[in-house]
Amino acid sequence: NDNLEGTLTVTDSTFKNNKANSESGGAIFSRGEVVIEDCYFEENSAYVDAGAVFCQKGAEITRTEFIDNKAWGAKVYKCFGGAVCAKEDLTVEGCSFSNNAAENYGGAIYATKDLIVIGSNFTGNSAKEGGAIYGNGPRVFLDDSNFTQNSAKSSRGGAIYAATVKGKLTIK
Repeated sequence: NDNLEGTLTVTDSTFKNNKANSESGGAIFSRGEVVIEDCYFEENSAYVDAGAVFCQKGAEITRTEFIDNKAWGAKVYKCFGGAVCAKEDLTVEGCSFSNNAAENYGGAIYATKDLIVIGSNFTGNSAKEGGAIYGNGPRVFLDDSNFTQNSAKSSRGGAIYAATVKGKLTIK
């Protein structure tokens, strides 16, 4: 989606074994907003960011599974978001992230603006920092979510790394 003002909506869809060999977004790359509902992403990969979904604008992801997605990269790139990388606000609700990996930041999710996660599960995700989530925006809000056996290779944030300096981290 190259329309910066548009919205890409994806529902009831499966994305498996897709690759972005020289850029971001193994399954989906969008310059506009993204809405994803009731989808399944498995074994997608990207050379730079977002093994599954890359969003230049904001995104809302609901009732979706992410399994074994990777942002793997090379030594010259820093790879963000094994499953999802969002450059604007990101809301995730009722989702499951299992065994996703990023070479650098956010094994499951990397977000640069507000991040809201509600009723979601994170299991076995890994990255250098922020095994499950790397929040780099002004606000990270987590509610009713579970984090199990996620790991950070650098020992910073096995489950969550909140990199915000002036922001707010809320966990309920």
